[in-house]
Amino acid sequence: AKEMFLKNGYEKVSVREIVNASESMGSPGLFYYYFKSKKAIYEAVIDQMVDQEIEERRTIYEDNKAEPLQALMKLLHVINNDSFEYQKFRLEKENRTLLEQVSKKLIVAEEDILNELITDMLKEEIISSNPLINLKSVKYITAFLIYGSNGILVGLNPDDDREEANQHIRLLIQELLGIKIEWGKINVYWSEKYKERI
Repeated sequence: AKEMFLKNGYEKVSVREIVNASESMGSPGLFYYYFKSKKAIYEAVIDQMVDQEIEERRTIYEDNKAEPLQALMKLLHVINNDSFEYQKFRLEKENRTLLEQVSKKLIVAEEDILNELITDMLKEEIISSNPLINLKSVKYITAFLIYGSNGILVGLNPDDDREEANQHIRLLIQELLGIKIEWGKINVYWSEKYKERI
């Protein structure tokens, strides 16, 4: 059902199509045994997408807790890459609802994870505290990192150079946080760990 909703939008997918595409549903009666309506499966798809994405981010954070800079680089890379992946669907206005709902739920989780991570980095003095970046401003810096970088990527036209935009985002993040980020290592990490997503 997820692929159908992403490709065609909520309005253009019928329960019959979902049942026909499913190996386990069998009949509309069985569908309605598990889901009260098309809206119920739509909401289940949203929850499943969000849960998968949050788990991916949480795993990156937990697996790299001993190296917070690595965790930060990998998380920012995943967040920016997902923005690009969702853009590939190029859904019409009326069919963007699913991705918008996933994005809203996901951003809340991303903010929590990045808040925690940047707070740890400030406490461990990996990031130097200053009037702009300190324990009181972490939530604003985190929001800026997430919304700012995604805003740039979402605003690109099809003929814009995505890699050039990413280079500028990376430079901005480095300058803002006052740290040197070795992005090449992250690209290797991404291609080895998430080959199916590239």
